[in-house]
Amino acid sequence: MALEGFHTKGLFLEGLRKKIREHRQDDRAQLAAARQDAWKLWDERLARLEEWMASAEALRHTSGGLFTWKETTLWFERAQDIAQRFAPAFEGRIARMEKKLAALGEGLRRWAERLARKEGELREFLNRQADKGAEILMSSARKRPHLDFVYLEREEEGRLAIELRSLSAAIRRALERLARSETSINQKTSFNPAHFEIRRNQLVAAWRPLQPRLDAISEGALVQGLAFEEGRKRLRGIYEIVQRIRVIPDAPAPRRPFLYRLFNIQDD
Repeated sequence: MALEGFHTKGLFLEGLRKKIREHRQDDRAQLAAARQDAWKLWDERLARLEEWMASAEALRHTSGGLFTWKETTLWFERAQDIAQRFAPAFEGRIARMEKKLAALGEGLRRWAERLARKEGELREFLNRQADKGAEILMSSARKRPHLDFVYLEREEEGRLAIELRSLSAAIRRALERLARSETSINQKTSFNPAHFEIRRNQLVAAWRPLQPRLDAISEGALVQGLAFEEGRKRLRGIYEIVQRIRVIPDAPAPRRPFLYRLFNIQDD
């Protein structure tokens, strides 16, 4: 009877253990299904987040493009106002540079003529010396005007050099300013060439007619610079010729009598 009781209890416990195992297996299946559902939900959420991020990026890009468009349009409007004031002022500057170039050219022409006359005079003196086959001496009084001429023309050379450098610096600044302005306009136009090309042409048209005049001034300054260098070489040649001219030594003053020197009597 005791063994039969244990057997009955064993069967009861075995059934209970099977039921518990079945419950745990059901729980495991439910947890696995819940995890699968959770992963699906998270995948859907991540997909929606990616879609929202893509939409936000597109909106940001669109808003950034619209903001840049607005800024570029406002920049062209401000540049148009500036160009209307800049063109007359720049034209006045070019006119002043043209006057300065003309005055410099006239000064260089007169300077070159003086140097040419003096060089011809000294060459004629050297030719006479070569024809005679002997060195021709010159008094210090006659040589002094030649030296004074060289010293004065050296001062004129320095003045012309300052004017030429000032004009060249003004031309360089004007060209750099035009180049910077056109570079800025091209950079703004590159945002949307089809739309801003007309605005660009309107801005450039304000100073485009002045470009040939500025180029002519630049070429004229280059020609004047070459003429100035030629004059400098000629002046150096004149100075070398003057330095080669021998001077007649001055005769010593007659010695004063002893009594005159003793009592320091001055001659009338």
